[in-house]
Amino acid sequence: LNKIRRLEASAQAATARAATAKNALGILQGSRTEFLITKREVMLGRSTDDQKVDIDLAEEGNASKVSRQQAFIKLRWNGKFCIRNVGRRPVYINNVAVESGRKCQLEPHSLIEVGNMRLLFLPNPTLVRASEPDPF
Repeated sequence: LNKIRRLEASAQAATARAATAKNALGILQGSRTEFLITKREVMLGRSTDDQKVDIDLAEEGNASKVSRQQAFIKLRWNGKFCIRNVGRRPVYINNVAVESGRKCQLEPHSLIEVGNMRLLFLPNPTLVRASEPDPF
C-alpha cells in the first residue's frame, strides 16, 4: 500500500511539473487530446464560426451531443475548482449527473463525461497556490 501511495505521489508531482511548464492551472486529459486550463475560468463546448470556446470538445471526438456552451470550469477563491453545467444535457462527474443550471466541485482526478467523451481532470496545485484569488 505504501508503494502505491509513493507511485501516486510521483505521478501527481510529474503531472504538476508538466502542467507548470505549460503554465496551466490544470489539465483535462482525453483519450486523444490534452486540454490546458490556463485561465481561472474556461468554457467547454463546441466551437462554431461565430462562437469560440476555450476548450473545444470537437477536438476530442464527435461533439454532436455537446452544446456550444456546455459548461464552465472555474478556479474559486478557496483554491478549489468547480464545474457549472449550462448546456441542455447533463454532464457527469464521477458517474453523478450534474443537470443544466447546477454546479459541483471538481476533485483531483475527477472523471468528466460530456456527450460520449471522457476527460480526466488533473489540477496543478503548484500554480493554483500561486494564482491570485478573485476579488470579492
